Amino acid sequence: MRVSTRMVRSLGRCAPSKLEVRVAEFVVDEPRELLEEVLCHETAHAAAFELHGPRVRPHGKEWRELMERAGFPARLHIPLPDSMARRVGRKVGALWEHQCRECGATRMAGRPVRRWHCSACHRAGLSGEIEIRRMEIG
Repeated sequence: MRVSTRMVRSLGRCAPSKLEVRVAEFVVDEPRELLEEVLCHETAHAAAFELHGPRVRPHGKEWRELMERAGFPARLHIPLPDSMARRVGRKVGALWEHQCRECGATRMAGRPVRRWHCSACHRAGLSGEIEIRRMEIG
């Protein structure tokens, strides 16, 4: 495990082909339970890669089974204490709302994703085009 001072918006990162796990420096100073879950989450990626090969899905069933066997919930996003939430929050305090022009369905993301379209409308033969709006938070 390496501690990274450069990570500001994620808690950890795994490079399975290198068997390298990095954890954000600010996680080390938080409650021990958070660090343990982050380490388990990231090492489960490396273990799934080693056990099942490079085609294993990052948060697929193999990864989920490893997390559960280790006694942790298999979740993609670890809830943060309020004291950390703003530090790890979205860049410049914004989320991006993606709304279907046809049906009005919305989807949120931390950045604008121009390749998205509304699957339901697209399957129904409609354009499925979306409008993207920046939403200020917090």
